[in-house]
Amino acid sequence: MEAQKKINKYYSPFDRRTIIMYGMFIFTMISLPGNVKCEMGETIASLFLFIIVTVFIFAAIGWWSRRQENK
Repeated sequence: MEAQKKINKYYSPFDRRTIIMYGMFIFTMISLPGNVKCEMGETIASLFLFIIVTVFIFAAIGWWSRRQENK
């Protein structure tokens, strides 16, 4: 019974890394929009650039967290 509690403690669905990643994502989404004047093309290009940069950031975080794991 004690071993099961230890396993549940370390493998909870909301560990510290997940909470930090969700927090960073929500903070970025809230701080992204602003009152600026620009054309629709510039807006779409900025959103595409933001999505690409975000994907690379999360890929780097995933690679960094898994680089020490045994295969």
